Amino acid sequence: MKEGGIERREKGPVVRFKDVAAELWNIADLNEEEKVAALDAIEAYKRSQNREFLAGAVAVAENGDKVAMHNENSEPGKGQEGHAEMLALASLYSMRPSARNLKILALAGSFPTENLTARTDVYGKEAKTSRDVHFHRVCGRCLKRASDYSGNDVPYSAETGKKVNPKSPTVLMVVSPKQVVRTTLRALYPLPHTPHQMKTTPWDLDKEKRYPITGK
Repeated sequence: MKEGGIERREKGPVVRFKDVAAELWNIADLNEEEKVAALDAIEAYKRSQNREFLAGAVAVAENGDKVAMHNENSEPGKGQEGHAEMLALASLYSMRPSARNLKILALAGSFPTENLTARTDVYGKEAKTSRDVHFHRVCGRCLKRASDYSGNDVPYSAETGKKVNPKSPTVLMVVSPKQVVRTTLRALYPLPHTPHQMKTTPWDLDKEKRYPITGK
């Protein structure tokens, strides 16, 4: 059963935030696939040597394909071009066409002065909103990439022109080795730019096969 885009489980969340459609979960209470994704993101995080931000990410497809990546090194002040989420998504989608159905995106991140894996604090019912919990979010650029790759909120298939059920992959953001914030891509990116005119293969210039919603 889903409520506000969030799937309900037999083992429920620690708290459901009041400010956003997101929940705080103990990693041990997640289903097995999500639990493994969160733990794999933490392991990828441990390999990051970036001097501005440490990050590890996992992208999981509906067919079970999975990729874990850490962010690339960059010179201080040069920005973050090789985000862990971007690298994981790009690698996953290069594997096979069936991997283009994103199911889970997990992120573990911290500043170099923090040590995510050493955090022992556990949040409880006192955390009423997302601002009461310290965790690092998926950035806007990575949300856009995940949205484009997954077909988040795209109403029509670019391949067939037929209506499709909009997808909203689960997003996990690690708080500590024991907890994650669990939400959906649609909750984080509710009004996405939808590149539904673009196919995953080179665009067919035959006018009769162009995307029907454009009317051109």
